[in-house]
Amino acid sequence: MTYPRESWATGTLSSSVDELVVESEISSQFADGTQYGTTLAMVVVHAGQVVAERYDESVGPTTKLISWSMAKSITDALVGMCVDGGLLSVGDPAPVAAWRTDERSAITLQHLLEMRSGLRWVEDYVDGESSDVIAMLFGAGKEDHARYAIDCPL
Repeated sequence: MTYPRESWATGTLSSSVDELVVESEISSQFADGTQYGTTLAMVVVHAGQVVAERYDESVGPTTKLISWSMAKSITDALVGMCVDGGLLSVGDPAPVAAWRTDERSAITLQHLLEMRSGLRWVEDYVDGESSDVIAMLFGAGKEDHARYAIDCPL
């Protein structure tokens, strides 16, 4: 594995993979009117190496983008690596200092990974008045998403 490092190693697609098919699939995600919305960036990693990447003209490899639900998959993979390496157990309390002295101290990594922490959270993408997700991404929490989530009560 080549991550984590300052930059990812690059590689090529396996000879068993049709490069034109991969290129066509990537291009289809950047086409106007795609059914999945707007794609700003796509990176394909295989065997720890970047084998394909493309960016919309408005962004580049160093542009910070909101990861949306991709963060769950990335977090799960990183926690899994730590568990495999004996650094963490999913039954451990969540490593959040602000939660150590109140009822949130009972929240485990497992609870967080399964999205059942019990934290008060309104996942509404329409009502900006009551939506925690809108407030975190675009309002009061836009400068520090982690702090916004840490401060949520049960």
